[in-house]
Amino acid sequence: MGKFSEEKVARILVFAATLAERHPKAFPSGKPGQTSTVLKIGIHFDIYALYPDIPKRTVRSLMSWHTRSRKYLEAASVAGTPRLDLHGDLAGEVTEEQAKAAQDNLAERKARSKASKTAARKATARKAGA
Repeated sequence: MGKFSEEKVARILVFAATLAERHPKAFPSGKPGQTSTVLKIGIHFDIYALYPDIPKRTVRSLMSWHTRSRKYLEAASVAGTPRLDLHGDLAGEVTEEQAKAAQDNLAERKARSKASKTAARKATARKAGA
């Protein structure tokens, strides 16, 4: 969440805690990205309807943070994984195409992380040799 101000991150975290309190089956941890519960497609529309006073930007940011987390993507990378609505009821399942997209996203992250670590080691070696 590096691109957001501390204030915005705080608002997102407060709202995440609210969702966890009121919808524990969909948001069991209360912390974005700390659960492997896969949510139904379009759940943000349900959230908008239930929480009209929460800015849509806050909801979108929370959902983006949550659904792009490693834990979430790992759970979503398995076709047939159930998707839950806010009440914890079955609301579809991860399709083969969606699972492949999650797998690809995880693979890209792993490759970027590896490249970043390699570049850091090379920079450290250059500084040590200078």
